[in-house]
Amino acid sequence: MKNLKKIKKYSSEYFENNISFNVVLAPPYDFESIITFFYRNPLFEGIGEKFNFTFVDAYETTFFKDFNLENDEKNKYKEIIKLRRQYKNALIEGNYENLTIEKKLFNNIFYNIDYRGMELLPKKYPPQDTCFPGKRRLFVNVSGKFFMCERVGSNYEIGNIDNGFNYKRIYNFFEKYVEFFKDCKYCWALRLCNKCFNSIRKGENFDEQRKNKLCVNKLYNIEKNLMDYCEIREKNINAFKVFDNIKVM
Repeated sequence: MKNLKKIKKYSSEYFENNISFNVVLAPPYDFESIITFFYRNPLFEGIGEKFNFTFVDAYETTFFKDFNLENDEKNKYKEIIKLRRQYKNALIEGNYENLTIEKKLFNNIFYNIDYRGMELLPKKYPPQDTCFPGKRRLFVNVSGKFFMCERVGSNYEIGNIDNGFNYKRIYNFFEKYVEFFKDCKYCWALRLCNKCFNSIRKGENFDEQRKNKLCVNKLYNIEKNLMDYCEIREKNINAFKVFDNIKVM
C-alpha cells in the first residue's frame, strides 16, 4: 500500500493508465468489505474497471477442509446470487453506473451473449477462451522454469530462463487440447462456452472425468445466463447499450 501511494503521488496519470489489480478472493467471504476497500478507497479512485476478481481454486488441496471452510463456500454462492440479482435490477432500471463488483463478476457473461457471432459456423472452430501459453501470463518458479500461469502452478513446463520457450511442447499442448475437446463442435453452447486447462487437468494431464463435470456445470450456467439475458431485454430493450462504450476482456 505504501508503494502504491508513492507511485500515485509521483504520477497519478501513470497510476491510472498502467496499474491494474488481479484479486483472488478467498474465504471467509465478505463482499461488502471487498467493495468498501476497492471501490470506496480514495487510493483507487480513477482506475475504474481495472480490477479482476477470481476465486481461490483449492483443487488438489485440502484447503477448505483443513480450515473448516466448507460452509463459507456455500455462503459464497448465496452472496453471488444476491449480487447477480442486483446486477439484473440495475440493468433493467438503468442504474448500471451505481454497480461496483457486480460489473466485474457478470459483465463478461452478458457481453459475450450480446456480442455473440451470428454468422454460420465455419468448418473449423477453435476452443473458446483458451490462453496462449506464455503470451498473456507466465509463471516462473524459483528454479527458473516456465509454466503456463499461476493457476496451473508447476504443471506442464513450457521452457526455462536459460533456453527460452519450448515451442514444440507448447504446440503439442494445443494439439492435445483440440483433440480433447473435439466433441464440442456438436454442442449447442459452443459459441458461449469458455474453458481453461486448469479446469480439466489432473496434474499436467487432461482428465475426462473433470471435463464431464465441467460440461454439466457450463451447460446449466449458460442456459441460466440466456434466460436472464432475455428477461433483462424484455423489461428494458436498451439495457445492454451500456456495453457500447466499454471493452470487456
